[in-house]
Amino acid sequence: MPYNAKTNWQYGETVTEADANRWEQGIKDAHTQIDPGADIPVTIPQGVSIVNAERTSRFKELRTTGRTLVNYLGRDGNFEITTRWAGYATEGTASVTPDSSKVLGTQSLTIQGSLTNSVAILHRLAPAVLDTSKFYLFSGYVRSDHRAGIAIGTTPGNASGGASTGLVAGDVTKWRMMYVTFKPTATTLYAFGLVEGTATEAPLAGFDAFQLYEITAAEKTYIDGLSASDAQKYIAAKYPYVDDMKSVNAVYAMNPGKNLFPPSSECTGFSGSNWTVVEPYKVTDTKSSSDYDIYGFYATVVPGQTYTVSVDISSVNGVGSGGGYLDISLVPDDGGMQFGASSPGTLNGVQTLTYAIPANIKKIRVALVVHGNTTGTFTFSNFRMNVGSSALPFEPQKLSYLFLPDCQLRSNVDGSVADVLEGKTITRRFREMTLDGSLVWGLGSNGTGFKMVAATVNGGVTNSEVVLKYDGKPLKNSNGSYTAADQSTLYSPANTISITVSATDSGWGDNYTNVTPEEIKAYFMGWKMYQLEGGVDSVYNGSGTKAWLPQYEYIRHNGSYPGFTTTLPTQPAPNNTGIKNWESYRLQYQLAQSVTETVNYEGELLLHDGPNQIELGTGIVVREAAKPYATGTNNQVNNTNYPSSLFKYRANTIYRFYKGGVDDTGKWTRDTTVANGKVRAYADNANFDPTAAYSVTYFALDTFALGIAPASITGVVTANIRETVDDAVEAITGLRRDVSVLQTQKAGKQQPGYITPGLLNGWSSGADAAGYTKNDQNEVSLVGVISGGVTANDTVILILPPGYRPSKNRRFPIANYDSGAANSYPAFATVRASGNVEIFRVGSNNALDLSNIKFRAEQ
Repeated sequence: MPYNAKTNWQYGETVTEADANRWEQGIKDAHTQIDPGADIPVTIPQGVSIVNAERTSRFKELRTTGRTLVNYLGRDGNFEITTRWAGYATEGTASVTPDSSKVLGTQSLTIQGSLTNSVAILHRLAPAVLDTSKFYLFSGYVRSDHRAGIAIGTTPGNASGGASTGLVAGDVTKWRMMYVTFKPTATTLYAFGLVEGTATEAPLAGFDAFQLYEITAAEKTYIDGLSASDAQKYIAAKYPYVDDMKSVNAVYAMNPGKNLFPPSSECTGFSGSNWTVVEPYKVTDTKSSSDYDIYGFYATVVPGQTYTVSVDISSVNGVGSGGGYLDISLVPDDGGMQFGASSPGTLNGVQTLTYAIPANIKKIRVALVVHGNTTGTFTFSNFRMNVGSSALPFEPQKLSYLFLPDCQLRSNVDGSVADVLEGKTITRRFREMTLDGSLVWGLGSNGTGFKMVAATVNGGVTNSEVVLKYDGKPLKNSNGSYTAADQSTLYSPANTISITVSATDSGWGDNYTNVTPEEIKAYFMGWKMYQLEGGVDSVYNGSGTKAWLPQYEYIRHNGSYPGFTTTLPTQPAPNNTGIKNWESYRLQYQLAQSVTETVNYEGELLLHDGPNQIELGTGIVVREAAKPYATGTNNQVNNTNYPSSLFKYRANTIYRFYKGGVDDTGKWTRDTTVANGKVRAYADNANFDPTAAYSVTYFALDTFALGIAPASITGVVTANIRETVDDAVEAITGLRRDVSVLQTQKAGKQQPGYITPGLLNGWSSGADAAGYTKNDQNEVSLVGVISGGVTANDTVILILPPGYRPSKNRRFPIANYDSGAANSYPAFATVRASGNVEIFRVGSNNALDLSNIKFRAEQ
């Protein structure tokens, strides 16, 4: 029972059993709050959800697992490179054109036939190589009012060996997902979309976001058992589109607090030019026209949930029956905007609007409005929005967040083996590396039309590899039996990764059987070899002049090859970032022995008492170095008119600006025009320091280029007041400890602990373990003695991560000696700006001392 204190007892009053029970209940309730109690487990699912808490508490003991998606269509399914696709029609001709209407990226592709009563087919030029013993999910988006669908089969237009969604008529103004699960009966299959014309109209359809994933037999059965709408929702959540291979990464969890309405600096004047920000939660609008003035923001919401919006309104010289009011508009997934609800309107007073979100709506526009029949100067203040059917007292938004910008949590296909994040520590079961020429490669064997090359990779599990080619396509695992190009095998007893490369890709002809390690390295650095006298389409068969050109120039194949050279390249080929038709090979493999790492994170998630609306997703980019472009009057970032100002990824929203690490957001103005993505920003000269270092945290628009979100994160919150206080004391104590350690390190110039690197090309360390660290002066130093590896010049022994690299190549003398230190050699180590640490003139692999490598980190 609730405890209601009686504080006016009089002498002689009768004490009843109800009074005694009330006292005992009060004592019990008090002990419930002050006795030790078990933490309460909390699960936060992917997307936007409501999580209830009894009191304000830290979300602690974070745990989540990794997941990897491999798109067997590489990067072709985003339709950004038109030349990867072709079209034809069963009768007449077909034309393929880019279209600005898209599901993701910057464009889709549209195919149109020339004749009625025909079928037009848009197909991928390169086939996908699949395993007939496994199961797959093929999905994509279609936009057409004709009967259209997607399919995969042995030839474009023929679904034999694969599967088809069938043809369904739709709406040319709306994208719809189509999907099919299947077990292939052929290994080489082409993905295609098709559209059927009518007796009066030629076929016409748009296609976008094609993806092909391996799934388990159980998941195929599950998806096939769902209704079409439920399957579409399941696929969208669990199998989002990714380019090539992506894992759980760039993760964010955000809780805006009780007030979901952001401050005015993050709102927009949708119409009306006289909106003025007075305070963070106070704006005015002076209106004299018959237009509607609208000011507000777009909110992500939970379908079916009830929300309440409230605002205080006052006016000066306000006239009109409509007054000022609140408006909620619905934003469906397929675009447009629909009316939701509005409050009655007032010239002075409080407006409150409670609304239950329809089941199919995940986004709304919340707006402060001055009616079209109303004039005067209106002040809107204390605007708030909360979960539930009753308005809460006003408080400003108290946002808390947790960012994991580069966690890279990976897994195998079915998730049975995965990286695990617990607290601040990742247990790594998988490793990924870029095959950019840093490994020492050798020729393994010669086949007809291809060659097998191999390099040393330590600590992997046999056949656990996923190798992505330069176009993002995964290679086929051949289990050591090489029958064609684009196959791979990771073999742990020999610590080798073997890859087959076609003569067309490499330029190594069948008769050229002495391909050197340096020529293999050049291939992985993005160069194609050919015979100069035979032209760029030729292969080198051992005679004539050797020549090389950048792979991207050859793939583009437009007759202009300015990058060609007859000198064996020793540096990575230049890559045209505007084309992006070539990227370095990548390798992911399972580790035989797990390793632990400390995760980079920012922020801490809090849950307040009552319902919390929390968003868990992917796409956060944290404190990227900003490169403002000075125009003379202001300083622009992410403006497409100034390429040097662009962010690394197209921006969806900008979260914060920092000047020298301190929040500087209030001095920057956001704008949507000429933006790289959806937003750019600028700071006027008066608010800008040209000598300062600026950085920016933002949400990327193309999340498929960064990673995927975890299915959920789990943690705990405190059970009662005692545990909350104990946790706060513990957190404050830990913070004070961390600060004191940093102060001590700074005063004594102590170095932090050493990070254990992944050693490459057969090198390993013993009791004097290899490691690297960086002190508070940004000085990087290496320690340890390594042995057992490849000693050839320019062999990469380890790769330093970003933040631990020099801005230009640095060379250091290092100690090198054989057994018993009887002989020493004048060896050197080069630390490159790429992070590669390479050796030179190493005479023995018995012992190599890294302790003389010290430099200032500059990138």
